[in-house]
Amino acid sequence: MNPITNTQSYSQETASSFNGHPSIESVALDRPTAQENGFTVRGRVIDTGRYEIIVRKNKVLVKDRHTNTKFKVWGDPHLKTGDGDKAQFHDDNLTIDLEDGTKLTIKVTDMNKKGVSHIDSVAVTRGEHGVEAVGIHGRSKRLKIIDNLNGADLDKRYDDGTVMYAGHQVDDLFFAEDGQELVGRDRSQRFNEHQLDGRGGESRYSSYSLGTNEPIGIPEDQTPCDPDEPIRVPDNNDQTDMMEKFIDMLRDMLNAFSSMFNMVFPQSQDGNNNNPQSNTEVFACAEER
Repeated sequence: MNPITNTQSYSQETASSFNGHPSIESVALDRPTAQENGFTVRGRVIDTGRYEIIVRKNKVLVKDRHTNTKFKVWGDPHLKTGDGDKAQFHDDNLTIDLEDGTKLTIKVTDMNKKGVSHIDSVAVTRGEHGVEAVGIHGRSKRLKIIDNLNGADLDKRYDDGTVMYAGHQVDDLFFAEDGQELVGRDRSQRFNEHQLDGRGGESRYSSYSLGTNEPIGIPEDQTPCDPDEPIRVPDNNDQTDMMEKFIDMLRDMLNAFSSMFNMVFPQSQDGNNNNPQSNTEVFACAEER
C-alpha cells in the first residue's frame, strides 16, 4: 500500500480536559501526515507502530505492544519500569532509544528554589520525522502535541543528557555509557532509587543525517522471549507506588525508634544487646515474606 502523501496546512484537535487539567491540543504543521512518517498522533497518544507513548500532565507512559511491557516517567522526575526498577533524574535530560528506531528524549525544567525540577517537554524522533509534546508541567500551561516536525531540527534542540536503550522488552533498560542494565533499586540514594544524572552516553539514533534510523538488535546477553510462552506483567499501579513509599516511611520511623530505644536502654557491658533482633530486622523479615 502506498503511503498517504496529502499535507495539512493546519489542523487542531482538542480533547476533553481530564483531572481538572487544561485540554490537550494536537497540532499538525504543513508537512506530510502522520501516517507517512510512521507516527500516528491520537489525542495524547504518539503511536510509533510498535510503541504507544502516552503523554499526560506531569507523566509519560511508554507501552510495548509486542511484549506487553511498559515504563513510566512522572513527577519531579521519577522512572519506574513494569518489573519494578526505579530511578530518578533532576539535572540532565533523559534519552531512551527504543528498539524500532524511535528516539525518545525527556527534557527537564530548570530547578525551582527548592531544588526540584519536573518534566518540561518530550521529543520523539525517527529519522527525519518528529513529534514534540510541550506544556507537560504546570497547571497554567496547556499540553500540546505538535506533529510532523523535522526530526533533525527537533533533535538538535534537545540535549540528550543521560542515554539509555530499551532491550527486547521495553521494561529492560540499559545505560548506553557501559551497557549496564537498570535493575531494582538503590537504597543508598534518596527514595531508594537509582540516580540517572551524569551518566552520559551516546544515542544510537542520530536524526542529523536525515536518514531513517535502523532498529537496533537485541543485546548479546539477552535472549528474545518465547512467543509461545505467556508474558507475565506485574501489576504495578499507582496504589503499589503509594504502598512502597508508605513502607519506606515506616522503615525510617522504625530506624528512628530503634535509635531512641538504644539511647534509653543502652547495650549491656559485654556488648550484647538485650534485644537480640532489632525492630528494623523484624520489619525487613516481614517485608521479605
